[in-house]
Amino acid sequence: MLSDQQRRRFARQIQLLEVGEAGQLAIVSGRAAVAGTGAPARWLLRHRLAAEYARRAGFGELVAAAAISLDLLAPPSLVTQPAAREVLAASRLAVLALRAAVTPQPPR
Repeated sequence: MLSDQQRRRFARQIQLLEVGEAGQLAIVSGRAAVAGTGAPARWLLRHRLAAEYARRAGFGELVAAAAISLDLLAPPSLVTQPAAREVLAASRLAVLALRAAVTPQPPR
């Protein structure tokens, strides 16, 4: 159950039908892997930004992950601008992490 402080902090997310209180509780209890792509200097900045967004979303634990291939997330034939590819990849990672956090897991 979310505390009163968590309810106030995540009030906007809780109002979203896709998240709700149960989904936010799953996020707070969840674990997110933050991955980066590209050159090391740019990767570090993107990694820090993605980690900050995940923290603000309320993920309970953040884990650094190895770099991933953008081509797996967005085929080059569909996305041609480098900046667009970066944004799309980061967005897809965030959506996947959010879905994983709010998807109920079967009891073990």
